[in-house]
Amino acid sequence: MVSFIMDLFIAAMPVAIIFSFVYFLEMCLFLRSLESESPVFWVSLGSPTAGRATRSVALPILFGKFGGIDSLNRKQRQRMNRLRIYLVGLLFFYAFWLGLVAFRRQLGWHT
Repeated sequence: MVSFIMDLFIAAMPVAIIFSFVYFLEMCLFLRSLESESPVFWVSLGSPTAGRATRSVALPILFGKFGGIDSLNRKQRQRMNRLRIYLVGLLFFYAFWLGLVAFRRQLGWHT
């Protein structure tokens, strides 16, 4: 049973990696559309780029406190909601995965 759980998580890692790339692509598209459609709001966020958007964009989206929701159009709000789903899913998956890997010996799951 225990090895089945570890095998399941090992099998799920490629899915999580692909999910991470999809999140990154969505973040790039969201920032690009934000820059072209709402340049004033984009500059007020500090002109974020895909690699440096954690503090100004990703964390507020994750916690539901993104300040400029009113200035976004419908398509951008949908993309923002997808980003939030990706962030929550990836956060829980990687946190659970790291917990399993870190405490596998304490749980008696070593091979």
